[in-house]
Amino acid sequence: MTIWSAEIKELETLFHSLKGKFPDLEKELMQLLETKDANVALLYSRRSLEVIITDLCERELKRDRGTEPLKGIIDKLNREKKVPDNIIVSMQNLNSLSTFGTHPKDFDPRQVKPVLLDLTTVLEWYMKYLEHQESVVGEQGAIQDKRKEPAGLTRSRSTSGKRNIMVTGVLLAAAVIIFSLIVFNVIGVGKQARAGSIESIIILPFGNYTGVDTLDPYIAGMHSLLINELGKIKGLRIISKVSSDSYRNTDKSIPQIAKELKVDAAIEVGILSFGDIICMQPRLMSGGTEEKQIWIGDYREAKGNLFNLYNQIIRQIAGEVKISLTPAEEAILAESRTIDREAMDAYLKGYSLLDDTSPESLLKARDYLNSAIKKDPDWAPLYAAMATVWYIMGGMAVESLDIAYPKAYEYTEKAIKLDPNLAEAHRISAVIAWAAEWNWEKAEKEILEALTINPNHSLSRMYYSLILFTLQRPDEAIMQADFAYRLDPLNPLIVSIYGFTRLMAGDCASALSVLEKVLASDPDYFLAYNYIFFAAFQCGDLDKVFEADKQHILPVALEEEAINEIGKIYNERGFYAAYEEITRQMEILSEKRYIPPGDMVFRYYMINQDDKAMDWIEKGAEVREPGTLLNCTSLKLTRLYDNPRFIAVFKKMNLPLPKSD
Repeated sequence: MTIWSAEIKELETLFHSLKGKFPDLEKELMQLLETKDANVALLYSRRSLEVIITDLCERELKRDRGTEPLKGIIDKLNREKKVPDNIIVSMQNLNSLSTFGTHPKDFDPRQVKPVLLDLTTVLEWYMKYLEHQESVVGEQGAIQDKRKEPAGLTRSRSTSGKRNIMVTGVLLAAAVIIFSLIVFNVIGVGKQARAGSIESIIILPFGNYTGVDTLDPYIAGMHSLLINELGKIKGLRIISKVSSDSYRNTDKSIPQIAKELKVDAAIEVGILSFGDIICMQPRLMSGGTEEKQIWIGDYREAKGNLFNLYNQIIRQIAGEVKISLTPAEEAILAESRTIDREAMDAYLKGYSLLDDTSPESLLKARDYLNSAIKKDPDWAPLYAAMATVWYIMGGMAVESLDIAYPKAYEYTEKAIKLDPNLAEAHRISAVIAWAAEWNWEKAEKEILEALTINPNHSLSRMYYSLILFTLQRPDEAIMQADFAYRLDPLNPLIVSIYGFTRLMAGDCASALSVLEKVLASDPDYFLAYNYIFFAAFQCGDLDKVFEADKQHILPVALEEEAINEIGKIYNERGFYAAYEEITRQMEILSEKRYIPPGDMVFRYYMINQDDKAMDWIEKGAEVREPGTLLNCTSLKLTRLYDNPRFIAVFKKMNLPLPKSD
C-alpha cells in the first residue's frame, strides 16, 4: 500500500464513472491507477492534465495547443475567465508539482498526495463541464429540429404536450442555474460524501509539500493558528494541537484516528508553496467507517493575508458541516487585516516554539516575537504570544516571578487594548489574576471571556477548572476538567493536570491511574511524577511517594550524595525519618536559594509537623506563591482546617474554607 492509496481510491471512483466516454483520458488514468512508483504517478498525473488542457484549448480558446507549454494555456484560460478560479489554482499546483515526474530529481514521495488531490478536483470539474457542453449541443440540436417541423404538426399538439414542454423548460432552467453555481464556485466542488452530523473535528498536522524542510517550523505555526481560529466556532469541538501533533507521520487511516479521538471528521491541509504567496489545499474528510471526502479547496494567498484566508476557510467549513454561525462569530470572521510579511514569518516561528517549554525554546520565541513587534507594532496577537512566553518563563523558573509576571501583565494589557476579542490575552490575564494577584472575581471574569471567544482551548478549560477548585466549586471544576480532557486527550500536560483534578475531587486511585498512563507514553514527564507524589500519599502508598520524590523531584534541589544518604535512612528507619531529614536539608537550602513555599508545606504536613507547615503557608501567602494557593485549596490538608492560623490565611486571601469529606 502506498501513502497515497486513499487518493488513488477516489480517482478509481471517477475513472469508473467516465469509462468508455473519454478514451484519451482513460488511457493515461489507467497507467496512473496501476503504478506504485512515485515518479510514474507524477508523470501520468501530468499527462492526464495535458489531455484536459489540450481539449480546453480547442473548446474555449478556439485553437490547437501546438507545442505551447501547459502553464501558458492555463494562464490564458484564467485571464479569459474560461475556468473557475479554484480550478485554475488546482491546475497550476498540479502542473508545477508533476514536473518532478517528467524531469526526475529529488522530491518527497508525500508530494504525490496533493498532486492526486488536485487531479481529482480538476477531473470532477472537467466531467461536469463536458456534461454541460453535451447538454448545450443537444438543446441546440432540438431547437434546429423544431424549426424544421411542419407547421401543422406543431399546431396539432395536445395540451398535455404543452405541459411536458413547460416542465422540461423549468427543469432545464434549474439545471442551468445549478451548473452556473458550480462553475462559478458558488457551490463548492469535490463533494463526495454528505457532511451529515459533524460536531467534532481534528485538524491533522499540515503536510509540507514544498520540498523545503526548513519551512517546517513556519508550517507548524500555521497548523497551530488554524486550530486556534477554528476553535472559536462554538458549534464544533476541535481537538487541540498537541493531540493532533501525535498523528504526525502516522500510518493510521482517518477512520482509525476519528475512532480513537471520538470525532466525526478530519481536516488535512497540504502546503504546496510558502513564499510571498502561500498555496494551500485543505480537505474535509468524513471520520466514518469509510474514508470519504466531503469538501476540498485550493487557495492561493499573500502571506500577510493569512488570517483573512483562514476566515474564508472557516466560513467554508462551517457551511459544509451545516453549522450556523452566531452574529459574534460572523463579526470576527468579517474582520480583515494585512500583516507585514516579515512579522508574520517571525510570529509563526515564535508561535511554533510555545509548545516546547524548555528555556532555550522560550528565549528563542521571545526573540522572534520581539523582532515581529518591531515590524508590526500594532498587531495584537504578537503581544498575547509575548505575554504567554513571559508567563511560562516565570512558571518554569527561567525568570523570577517578580520580573516575569509584571512583564506578562504588561503585554496582556497591550494586547487587549489593541484587540478586546483576543482569547489568548484574556486567558493570560485570568491566570495572572488567579496565580499572582489573587483577584478571584477578575480571574473568573477573564477566563470566561477567553472561553466565550474560544470555547475549544483545552488549557483555558483546565485553568478554569483550577480556578473553580480554588473557589470550592468542585462540581463545576470537574465538568471543565472533563471538557479539557476531551479536547486534548493525548497532551501529557492536560492529562497530568486532569489526573491532579481527580485527586482534588477526592479520588486518589483514579488520579494515580491517569498519571501512570502519562508515564507509560512519556516515562520522563516531570509533572506527572510531581502529581503522583501527592496522589500516592493520599492513597497511603508511601513507597510510591518516596520513589517519585527520589527519582524525579529531589534531584532538582539536592545533590546525588545527599539523596543516596536519604535513601539509606528510608530503608533503615522508614518514611517519617527520611522526610524529617529531607525537610531539614531543604530548610538549610532555603537560606541560600529560593524554595517554593508550597513544596515545603506538603512535606511538613506529611510528617505531622503542622506548625512548620503553617509557617510555610504564611510565607507563601505573603509572597502570593501559586504552589501555596494550589496546595491549600486543592489538597486535603484536613488537619489544618480548624487551625486559627489557617483560617486567618484564608480570610486574608478572601477565599471560602475548604471542606472535609
